[in-house]
Amino acid sequence: MKCDGVKTVFLTVKDQPAFFIDELNSDHGWWVYQGANGVSLSAAAAWFRVHLMNDTANRKYFYGPNCTFCSDSRVKVERNSLMTQ
Repeated sequence: MKCDGVKTVFLTVKDQPAFFIDELNSDHGWWVYQGANGVSLSAAAAWFRVHLMNDTANRKYFYGPNCTFCSDSRVKVERNSLMTQ
């Protein structure tokens, strides 16, 4: 996997929410091509809004049994146990 180092860090996080998202069929500039409707920018914005601004409306993208990115066919995600709450 191209992101082995990032995945290794993700696997060590046990005391705070952690979400690993692998954008399938992407390349280094994928976030630029996709723009605001792409996974990279929308996920980053939603994550920061949830964790820096306490924006509860964006929790649906990451948390719970039916999280939005969990069923997005453009990505493969992994979450630690704190993300299922």
